[in-house]
Amino acid sequence: MRGLLKLKAKPKALQEWQVYHLMMYKTQWKAIIDKEWERYKSTWEAENPGTKLDQTRFTFMNSFMKEKYREQTEEVQSSVKKRQEELKAEVDTNGEDKNTEYQK
Repeated sequence: MRGLLKLKAKPKALQEWQVYHLMMYKTQWKAIIDKEWERYKSTWEAENPGTKLDQTRFTFMNSFMKEKYREQTEEVQSSVKKRQEELKAEVDTNGEDKNTEYQK
């Protein structure tokens, strides 16, 4: 039987806007992003017929979420930072154990 592969690299910590995305996307922003994406595609296709879109829905969504996070109040940003620290602590305490369990 082969031994377990031990990978020591820690997962990268999420940026603040990514934590905001985790917290708010499904409940607050998904429907709006879907509408904005459809509007963006329609406008692009009208102005650039036969040309491939200059960004994917994923990059569009990321740009949108970054912008919305920057516009948030300090209270919201503070709660995001708190959640970011909680997530970081979870990775620090559980990360190695989870990886070992997945390899079994």
